[in-house]
Amino acid sequence: MSRPRGVIPSFSNDTQLALCKGGPRVRNTYEVRLCLYFAVKNGKEFLLVVNPSARIDADLEAHLDAHGGRVVRADGANHSVYFGAEDSSGGEIDGWVASAADQWSKVLGRSTSHWLKENLVVGREFHGDDLAGLRTECRKVPLEGMNIDDEPLSEAILKLVRAAEAMAGRVFIQ
Repeated sequence: MSRPRGVIPSFSNDTQLALCKGGPRVRNTYEVRLCLYFAVKNGKEFLLVVNPSARIDADLEAHLDAHGGRVVRADGANHSVYFGAEDSSGGEIDGWVASAADQWSKVLGRSTSHWLKENLVVGREFHGDDLAGLRTECRKVPLEGMNIDDEPLSEAILKLVRAAEAMAGRVFIQ
């Protein structure tokens, strides 16, 4: 990670902290690890809430098991939207939280780019020529708004694209 990043837990009370993810695959990302850290540090149970059919990466399951986290499968939670870049071996280079899904829908709804509306969805991965298309479209039609780290969305996406291209990797939305 190139800089400290913020996260938005989906739910927190005196005993639990939950992070909801809406994609078909859930990776072991900085966002998940940081939420787990906050839960453990504050003596709370960590819940990773995912869709019933979601595939959890094995290293994430092992990490959750090692630190007392638990996966809960449920439909319909307002999940966070995370953009990440990984290298060719799947190692995370950088990533950041855009917003909660309901807010992300509003960002996409304001965009005049049909390509961005169709492609900037949870579960999408960009590699090779797809990265070039993402770069081109973000330059042509910048997204309005900021990620939770107060970076302009299109600029933050372009940084991930450059990082992924330099490492023959990919950008993913989780």
